[in-house]
Amino acid sequence: MRMRIWRPCLLCSPRSSGFPLRSSFLAMALRAAARSSRSRLAITASSRRSPLGRSRPSKRAPPSARPFPSTGSSSRSRARSSVCGTDRDPRWSSMHGPSSSRSRRSSDPSSFHASFSYPPPKGERTMTKVAVLGTGRMGRAIARRLQAGGFQVSVWDRTRSKAEAVGVGLVADSPAAATREAEVVITMVTGPSAVRQVYFGPGGVFEAASRKTIIEMSTAGPRVVQELAAAARQNGAKLIEAPVMGSVPAVNSGTLVVLAGAPRVEDLEPARPILEQLGEIQYVGDLGSAAALKLVANSFLAIVSAGAAELMAAGTLHGLDPDKVFWVLARVAPGLKAREAGFVKHVHEPAMFAMRDMLKDLDLGLSLYSGSTVPLTSLTRELFAKAESQAPVEDISAIVRAYSPSPPPERQNEASSPR
Repeated sequence: MRMRIWRPCLLCSPRSSGFPLRSSFLAMALRAAARSSRSRLAITASSRRSPLGRSRPSKRAPPSARPFPSTGSSSRSRARSSVCGTDRDPRWSSMHGPSSSRSRRSSDPSSFHASFSYPPPKGERTMTKVAVLGTGRMGRAIARRLQAGGFQVSVWDRTRSKAEAVGVGLVADSPAAATREAEVVITMVTGPSAVRQVYFGPGGVFEAASRKTIIEMSTAGPRVVQELAAAARQNGAKLIEAPVMGSVPAVNSGTLVVLAGAPRVEDLEPARPILEQLGEIQYVGDLGSAAALKLVANSFLAIVSAGAAELMAAGTLHGLDPDKVFWVLARVAPGLKAREAGFVKHVHEPAMFAMRDMLKDLDLGLSLYSGSTVPLTSLTRELFAKAESQAPVEDISAIVRAYSPSPPPERQNEASSPR
């Protein structure tokens, strides 16, 4: 009588082998051995990768001695399959990704990175020197965000003390000086006249723009962008436009929406690492398209804000709780939620978007929409002009001043009391 010799596979469960275990002690011992084997395999595999995801060669042989198989699974995978009679343990797959990726992995570091995508370590960027021109609320936040992301940042502002207050990198004496030492130049200033001064004025960007990549992020309208594009070509520079949707909190969290415009989507590549540090990139078309879309977005924000102010005043006048009125409005237009203190308690500082800047954007928008029927935008512009005359640097939630110059005494006291 031939005895059946059973050799348990340590990569599979003892129960799956088909061998009838009559001793509970033997079953426990085999399960413990299987768990121990899986742990050793997992430790061995994970020890060959550095904390940054780089592959480290095995100690058994140098990488050159272990050629990367062009097709099929690795020898270790084939060995496990032949021993177990099944595919590899699913826990191994979950550790190393899909089986197809695992089978293609080589112990050579360059081959490893060809199969797996990891973010590059800080400092390993195509371009690291960035000049930020304009250090208002947004420019200041962008400069700090980029420095925290590993870029070498320099700053400039026409008011030097503002640039020094940013507290990052070098402070340049002029836009040209900042441009000269940078690979990428970001401009974030207010309005068409300020933009033209930065680029075309004495010590302007185009005095040192040759072979530079320029990211124009100001809200100045498509006509200005077209002017800059023509000048950039004449001066040997590459210009893309990238106005953003969002305010300082979105910069700090890297959740801005970047409206990117360029002749081709491929033209964004030199600036992509920088823009991705700030948020989500949305390519919208040729130069000028992003500037026009930004004006559309800000016009809509102004209309919604004016509507909210009007209904807050009307609802409160008819005895409704202001908190409840705002809650309903914010459910319909979630973007209002960030300005609850302004609409409900009439607290409009610090400003996320100043009244004077919105009035400027409405004027640019109405110029862009010339020939279109835009009565709501026109009326909204009148309301903002009225409120802006009282509080030019307050947040756009101060549009409530167009309906109620001051809050009721009880709301005023509540707004001034500390939380």
